[in-house]
Amino acid sequence: MTASRPRFSQEFLRVYRRVIERSDADPSAINTDEIVLTHYRLRKLDNQNLGLNPGETGELSGTTAAGSAQPREVKYGLLQDVIDKINELFAGTGIEEVNGVSVTETILRHVVENQKIQAEAMANTPIDFETSPTIVAELEDVIYDSGIGHSQAIKALLQMTNLAPLVSVLVGMGLYEKTRSEAERSASAG
Repeated sequence: MTASRPRFSQEFLRVYRRVIERSDADPSAINTDEIVLTHYRLRKLDNQNLGLNPGETGELSGTTAAGSAQPREVKYGLLQDVIDKINELFAGTGIEEVNGVSVTETILRHVVENQKIQAEAMANTPIDFETSPTIVAELEDVIYDSGIGHSQAIKALLQMTNLAPLVSVLVGMGLYEKTRSEAERSASAG
């Protein structure tokens, strides 16, 4: 009797998972607020040699020389690759690079807050997520909402008579450092 019980639980969870992950399911309809962790189990794992250095007892080797690090692939791609994609997106529209980057950053901030897109991200691999029809369907609404919010914020800034608070916000966001960095980059490039 006890041998069939875990099998039943596994089967139930497998079927229930399909119900939860349905594409037409509303992620906000699943309420997990009252789920409470009541039991847990800790167990000690056997001591094992991690084999960090072949033939040695598992000690880490330190830095051997300054600058000995190997270049690594950045998780989200090189910044220049992202900027090139943004430029391709807005090619022929007359949109300047800085405005294209700004608008895509704004949309990104709004997209990551979308609950349906969050559910897609949690239920899919990166490749499946990128090709999900839910993203395309939700993106139009996000673009409109972002545009309205952005326009209202710009309008509010244009109506302000005192921009000193904006200067304070921008300085807090790194305006001084970023401006100096850009000036140095422009001077060395030119």
